[in-house]
Amino acid sequence: MQITDEMVSTAVAAYWQSGSKIILSDTHMRAALEAALGARSVNAPKLISNMRKNAGPDTMLAAACIEDLAEALKPFADSAAKYDPPEEDDNYWSWDPEVVKIGWLRTARAVLERWGLK
Repeated sequence: MQITDEMVSTAVAAYWQSGSKIILSDTHMRAALEAALGARSVNAPKLISNMRKNAGPDTMLAAACIEDLAEALKPFADSAAKYDPPEEDDNYWSWDPEVVKIGWLRTARAVLERWGLK
């Protein structure tokens, strides 16, 4: 998955709206998104580990949020494999009942609510 500048700026805005007082640069947010979305899966565990080692309470919460979001997104990412490679079909509906389960939607909503992102 390609992390776009728009994704980074939206995530930074959501981060600030959540009330955090920690300065988080676009570079750090991009790394966090890559980790959460598996775009940089080789380095994701290291990023989370480094955040936890060098962290104050807010950074520990950020690391927990990333892990929580990654877990909630995993079923969607796994299901996307049924539709690879991309064939200009991103706007099509999936009709496979195994692709999106109601529980996955509820888990995603709960994670967003838990972190004040909804």
